[in-house]
Amino acid sequence: MFDEGMTTKDEILAGNPVKFNLAYEKIHSAKPTESGKNESIEYVLFAKAYEASVERLRNADDATRPHAYQTMVETCINCHKSVCPGPIVRIKKMYMSDKELQSVTSAEE
Repeated sequence: MFDEGMTTKDEILAGNPVKFNLAYEKIHSAKPTESGKNESIEYVLFAKAYEASVERLRNADDATRPHAYQTMVETCINCHKSVCPGPIVRIKKMYMSDKELQSVTSAEE
């Protein structure tokens, strides 16, 4: 997921269309590091929120795509803060910097 997130970020920054290669709905059946973690109601709700954020990104137009991407990354972090904090440092690398975000949004105006 991280690799695809970084590829998506690069595509948005380059002004290219976003392509999704992963089946994000499989988040519900993903094998957790600790058995049973993906069975909690908390995980299920975060997984649904993540799926919704991916869908918003998938359907975003050029003007709203950078914000939809940032929201998707934030959704990852929110889940990992509560359910499995280990990958947060790596996930934060997916955010667009203010400079990157500005370059994308100013190019669209």
